[in-house]
Amino acid sequence: MDMAYRGDVEALEARVAALSVDLAARVRERDETVRLLEEARARASAEAFIADLDAGGPARRRRKRLRIAAIAAGLTMIIGGLLAYRVRSHHDHRLEDAMRTFERFTAEMCQCNDSTCASRVTSDMTRWGTEMEKEWQPPPKLDDAQMKRATDLGERMAHCMSKAISASAPQPPIE
Repeated sequence: MDMAYRGDVEALEARVAALSVDLAARVRERDETVRLLEEARARASAEAFIADLDAGGPARRRRKRLRIAAIAAGLTMIIGGLLAYRVRSHHDHRLEDAMRTFERFTAEMCQCNDSTCASRVTSDMTRWGTEMEKEWQPPPKLDDAQMKRATDLGERMAHCMSKAISASAPQPPIE
């Protein structure tokens, strides 16, 4: 019986050794597969990033944010102008002053050649609109001609801001 026991031990030791070799091979295989998966994910992410750059994604998103900011600033100014119009005793005179100020901000924006200038004009105009909003309570009612003039100025300002931002945005490389 002693021999049978010794054979069983040797067989089990051989089996453990074989499983250890098999386990080491599978661990290496798993580690290699994990590495390949990470490389494939990195490649896919880089390709998606390049495709987004080629499609103009970052610049387009930047222009969109600036357009939204310009429209918001324009609306703030219009609302501030409307509010100021209602408060003052000389409504028509005050509204005309507000429109001239808005025209001045629009002209300044149209002279901008980069996003820094556009941001400065937007900040100045927003500050002015906030002051006007505090002064003009309740907001004035504009007639159709006044509303069209204010809307046209807002659209022109948004166009000029978009152009200034686009001029300073980095362009994708030409292939």
